[in-house]
Amino acid sequence: MSSAPLDLPSRASSPRIAPGATRLEEDLPAPASAKAATAETAKLRFRSRKKRHTAWLVIAVAGLMALAGGAAVKLRPLPVTTTPIVRGTAVEAAYATGTVEPFDRVLVKAKAAGAIDLKVREGAHVKKGDLVAVIDSPTLGHDLDRGKVDLRAAEQQAGAKGPQIVALEAQARALRAELNTVQNDRTHVARLVASGSVPEVDLDHLVDKGAALEAQIEANVAARQALQIDLAARRDESSAAMGSLAARLADTEVRSPLDGVVLARYVEPGEVAAVNTPLLKIGNVDNLILECAIDEADIGHVSVGKSVAISLYAFSDAVYDGEVFEILPDADRSKKSFLAKVKFRQAPAGLRSGMTAEVNVIIQERPQSLLVPAEAVDASGRVLVVANGRLQARAPKLGVRDMLRVEVLDGLAEGEEVVVAGGEGLTEGTRVTATPRPPVEGMRTPKGAASKLTL
Repeated sequence: MSSAPLDLPSRASSPRIAPGATRLEEDLPAPASAKAATAETAKLRFRSRKKRHTAWLVIAVAGLMALAGGAAVKLRPLPVTTTPIVRGTAVEAAYATGTVEPFDRVLVKAKAAGAIDLKVREGAHVKKGDLVAVIDSPTLGHDLDRGKVDLRAAEQQAGAKGPQIVALEAQARALRAELNTVQNDRTHVARLVASGSVPEVDLDHLVDKGAALEAQIEANVAARQALQIDLAARRDESSAAMGSLAARLADTEVRSPLDGVVLARYVEPGEVAAVNTPLLKIGNVDNLILECAIDEADIGHVSVGKSVAISLYAFSDAVYDGEVFEILPDADRSKKSFLAKVKFRQAPAGLRSGMTAEVNVIIQERPQSLLVPAEAVDASGRVLVVANGRLQARAPKLGVRDMLRVEVLDGLAEGEEVVVAGGEGLTEGTRVTATPRPPVEGMRTPKGAASKLTL
């Protein structure tokens, strides 16, 4: 819309306003250029508001679409895996972990120090007395040679032909010969004294001399006996030292103490071992048992003869039966547990030393109990139940449990479907699509006293 320009008078030719009179600015006609600018500004303002309305409309539509998509996702049923609650035998058991070990085993240690020369590797079958390692100790060999020389010298010294003994015997013979002469002279002088030919003092002199010789002979005998005792002691001492050296040298030859298999070796050929350094572990793998650490809180319920259910990690799809045949009387103070030994009633094929297992020592059994899988119960004791396509959270009253199932005392019914997988983070009321899984098989419990084993 256009308007013709107005012919306004200039400021100079415009009439003056009398004092006291008023004139509003809007009463004056606006210039043509000002009207055009005002019209253009109004047009721009109108267009800006229209664009803002369109942008808000786009944002609103996008938000509604996002909400609709989120609602659709939220309303979409989530997949879970369920299994029904069934009746079975509830087992109260003491839980423990264990390790498969040979019943007969020994840790072979070095009895001498030196470089090790191993003769066997892991898995080698050995017999009792077989050489399994040699310890190089040349010093012991030299000491043994010196001991042999000392023993031989001591034996010669203590023998009947020993030089010291021979010398004493010769001295004794000389003393006895001299005593015999004195005795003969004393007899002759005694006759002369009796006839008055010689004074009696000569006889007394010979008597004294004979007594002195007899004393020397007795001293000789005593000295010879003492020497024989001393030389025999030296000989026996040398023999004992020789035996000790021989034993120490024999210790450098490490031999198997039993028939079995080399389970492990702890040194490599050429390593220098000190005394009591572990070298090898040898065991009889024909008789494998399970050694379990029973917590002191449960040991009061465990006794010899108790039946045991065993789950081996190597054979996780089966549960094996066993029996407690020994409980060590003293506890492991660092672990606060007692060591119990369990015999397999029927060991699985492929059982190996060192395998680990989870163990349930059976305390009591309650048949015809409601049972829920252990994985369906969370840490707080809550169970998710699927009913009419939605989740329901339950907090049932639970009883005893074993490695696979938990007894339900109240709060759940037989046949109800409980979530065993996929329920993490889900809340009550969530729509779900359930994939059923067959009920978990119960732990096979031992067959009773008739199947007990004896070692």
